[in-house]
Amino acid sequence: MDDSYLVLDIETVPSSAGEAGSGAPEPPPAPAAGKAEAQGRKDDFPPLVTQRIVSIGALWLDGTLCFKRLGTRGEGKGEREFLSDLHAFMDRHRPHLVTFNGRRFDMPVISLRSLVHGLTMQWYYSGQEYRRRYEPGRHV
Repeated sequence: MDDSYLVLDIETVPSSAGEAGSGAPEPPPAPAAGKAEAQGRKDDFPPLVTQRIVSIGALWLDGTLCFKRLGTRGEGKGEREFLSDLHAFMDRHRPHLVTFNGRRFDMPVISLRSLVHGLTMQWYYSGQEYRRRYEPGRHV
């Protein structure tokens, strides 16, 4: 395990069921009027299962928070390839993971899309250090 940090963010687009290789089911029907609509807002964000990752941005810092590497994945590669690159990196280095809303959006989408492509996430599911919310671990 490295004593390093990976700041991670994903960008997604809604994926249609007819899209080649999307693996996404048809979106569920819109829910009945809820809290958002009662407040005059429309919550039309598609469900996580219908999201397709188009890019992953990452900043890798060492244990003293000094810059190691900055990069994006997505351009010129398919979703499967850049997810596979991410999993290989995480398996090899095991850095602390820093996300914004990562437990509720980024990580569930990465997990779902990895399943679609038949990729394992051993680094994420082999222990609980990345998934436990209120304990110090590897996901900040």
